Amino acid sequence: MSNRLMSVLPAALVLMVVVGCDSKPPRVPVTGRVVYKGSEEPVIAGKVVLESTESPNGSSGYIKEDGTFTLGTFDLADGVMPGEYRVYLVQAYEPQEYSENPPPQVPLVDSKYMDPKKSGITAEIPLKGELLIEVEHPPKSQLPRRRR
Repeated sequence: MSNRLMSVLPAALVLMVVVGCDSKPPRVPVTGRVVYKGSEEPVIAGKVVLESTESPNGSSGYIKEDGTFTLGTFDLADGVMPGEYRVYLVQAYEPQEYSENPPPQVPLVDSKYMDPKKSGITAEIPLKGELLIEVEHPPKSQLPRRRR
Protein backbone atom coordinates (compact mmCIF):
# COMPACT_ATOMS: atom_id res chain seq x y z
CA MET A 1 0.00 0.00 0.00
CA SER A 2 2.76 2.45 0.87
CA ASN A 3 4.52 1.77 -2.49
CA ARG A 4 1.34 2.70 -4.37
CA LEU A 5 0.98 5.90 -2.31
CA MET A 6 4.61 6.79 -2.96
CA SER A 7 4.12 6.38 -6.72
CA VAL A 8 0.97 8.57 -6.79
CA LEU A 9 2.28 11.32 -4.47
CA PRO A 10 4.74 12.96 -6.93
CA ALA A 11 2.05 13.16 -9.62
CA ALA A 12 -0.42 14.70 -7.16
CA LEU A 13 2.14 17.31 -6.10
CA VAL A 14 2.88 18.25 -9.72
CA LEU A 15 -0.86 18.58 -10.42
CA MET A 16 -1.32 20.84 -7.37
CA VAL A 17 1.55 23.10 -8.47
CA VAL A 18 0.29 23.35 -12.06
CA VAL A 19 -3.28 24.12 -11.01
CA GLY A 20 -2.10 26.56 -8.32
CA CYS A 21 0.13 28.48 -10.75
CA ASP A 22 -2.70 29.01 -13.21
CA SER A 23 -5.08 30.67 -10.77
CA LYS A 24 -4.70 34.43 -10.34
CA PRO A 25 -5.98 36.33 -7.33
CA PRO A 26 -9.15 38.40 -7.73
CA ARG A 27 -8.67 41.88 -9.13
CA VAL A 28 -10.78 45.04 -9.31
CA PRO A 29 -10.98 47.13 -12.52
CA VAL A 30 -9.32 50.53 -11.97
CA THR A 31 -9.31 53.48 -14.35
CA GLY A 32 -8.41 57.07 -13.70
CA ARG A 33 -6.92 60.36 -14.81
CA VAL A 34 -3.76 62.32 -14.06
CA VAL A 35 -4.22 66.11 -14.07
CA TYR A 36 -2.41 69.17 -12.79
CA LYS A 37 -3.64 70.51 -9.45
CA GLY A 38 -6.27 73.20 -9.73
CA SER A 39 -7.08 72.45 -13.37
CA GLU A 40 -8.41 69.83 -15.72
CA GLU A 41 -5.20 69.97 -17.79
CA PRO A 42 -4.03 66.36 -18.30
CA VAL A 43 -0.54 64.98 -17.86
CA ILE A 44 0.00 63.70 -21.41
CA ALA A 45 2.52 60.87 -20.95
CA GLY A 46 4.04 58.51 -18.40
CA LYS A 47 3.03 55.52 -16.39
CA VAL A 48 1.01 55.25 -13.16
CA VAL A 49 2.43 52.71 -10.70
CA LEU A 50 0.71 51.32 -7.60
CA GLU A 51 3.03 49.74 -5.02
CA SER A 52 1.32 47.70 -2.32
CA THR A 53 1.98 48.66 1.30
CA GLU A 54 0.92 45.15 2.39
CA SER A 55 2.52 42.71 -0.07
CA PRO A 56 4.99 42.52 -2.97
CA ASN A 57 2.13 43.10 -5.43
CA GLY A 58 1.84 46.10 -7.69
CA SER A 59 -0.03 47.38 -10.72
CA SER A 60 0.62 49.86 -13.48
CA GLY A 61 -0.85 51.48 -16.55
CA TYR A 62 0.28 53.92 -19.24
CA ILE A 63 -1.07 57.46 -19.29
CA LYS A 64 -2.74 58.41 -22.58
CA GLU A 65 -2.60 61.90 -24.13
CA ASP A 66 -5.91 62.81 -22.46
CA GLY A 67 -4.51 61.90 -19.01
CA THR A 68 -6.52 58.68 -18.65
CA PHE A 69 -5.12 55.27 -17.70
CA THR A 70 -6.26 51.71 -16.96
CA LEU A 71 -4.33 49.60 -14.45
CA GLY A 72 -3.22 46.01 -14.76
CA THR A 73 -1.40 43.55 -12.52
CA PHE A 74 -0.58 40.49 -14.64
CA ASP A 75 -1.73 41.79 -18.04
CA LEU A 76 -2.57 45.20 -19.45
CA ALA A 77 -5.80 46.43 -17.87
CA ASP A 78 -6.62 43.25 -15.90
CA GLY A 79 -7.24 45.19 -12.67
CA VAL A 80 -5.73 45.63 -9.22
CA MET A 81 -5.81 43.35 -6.18
CA PRO A 82 -7.67 44.89 -3.22
CA GLY A 83 -5.51 46.68 -0.65
CA GLU A 84 -3.58 49.83 0.25
CA TYR A 85 -1.16 51.29 -2.30
CA ARG A 86 1.44 54.04 -2.69
CA VAL A 87 0.95 55.75 -6.03
CA TYR A 88 3.67 57.32 -8.15
CA LEU A 89 4.52 58.09 -11.78
CA VAL A 90 7.40 56.94 -13.97
CA GLN A 91 8.48 57.93 -17.47
CA ALA A 92 6.56 61.22 -17.07
CA TYR A 93 8.55 63.14 -19.64
CA GLU A 94 7.54 65.23 -22.61
CA PRO A 95 7.33 62.96 -25.68
CA GLN A 96 10.09 63.59 -28.20
CA GLU A 97 11.00 62.45 -31.67
CA TYR A 98 13.86 60.01 -32.09
CA SER A 99 17.18 61.56 -33.09
CA GLU A 100 20.83 60.55 -32.87
CA ASN A 101 21.53 63.45 -30.50
CA PRO A 102 18.31 63.89 -28.50
CA PRO A 103 17.82 66.90 -26.25
CA PRO A 104 17.55 66.31 -22.49
CA GLN A 105 14.21 64.92 -21.37
CA VAL A 106 11.77 67.50 -20.04
CA PRO A 107 9.82 66.28 -16.99
CA LEU A 108 6.05 66.78 -17.03
CA VAL A 109 5.65 66.64 -13.24
CA ASP A 110 7.57 67.56 -10.10
CA SER A 111 10.17 64.82 -9.48
CA LYS A 112 8.64 64.00 -6.07
CA TYR A 113 5.75 62.30 -7.92
CA MET A 114 8.25 59.88 -9.50
CA ASP A 115 9.32 58.51 -6.10
CA PRO A 116 7.00 56.13 -4.19
CA LYS A 117 8.34 57.38 -0.85
CA LYS A 118 7.89 61.08 -1.68
CA SER A 119 4.79 61.28 -3.88
CA GLY A 120 2.37 61.48 -0.95
CA ILE A 121 -0.35 59.83 -3.04
CA THR A 122 -2.13 56.73 -1.77
CA ALA A 123 -5.07 54.65 -2.95
CA GLU A 124 -7.37 52.11 -1.31
CA ILE A 125 -8.60 49.45 -3.74
CA PRO A 126 -11.47 48.89 -4.42
CA LEU A 127 -12.16 52.50 -5.26
CA LYS A 128 -15.44 54.29 -5.16
CA GLY A 129 -15.25 55.74 -8.67
CA GLU A 130 -12.29 56.83 -10.75
CA LEU A 131 -8.76 57.27 -9.36
CA LEU A 132 -7.96 60.97 -9.77
CA ILE A 133 -4.28 61.81 -9.39
CA GLU A 134 -3.46 65.51 -9.05
CA VAL A 135 0.16 66.59 -9.49
CA GLU A 136 2.18 69.79 -9.78
CA HIS A 137 4.24 71.02 -12.72
CA PRO A 138 8.00 70.63 -12.23
CA PRO A 139 9.75 73.64 -10.70
CA LYS A 140 12.14 75.51 -12.99
CA SER A 141 15.07 73.99 -11.11
CA GLN A 142 14.08 70.54 -12.45
CA LEU A 143 13.89 71.66 -16.08
CA PRO A 144 16.94 71.03 -18.29
CA ARG A 145 19.00 74.02 -19.33
CA ARG A 146 18.73 74.99 -22.96
CA ARG A 147 21.65 74.14 -25.19
CA ARG A 148 23.43 77.06 -26.81
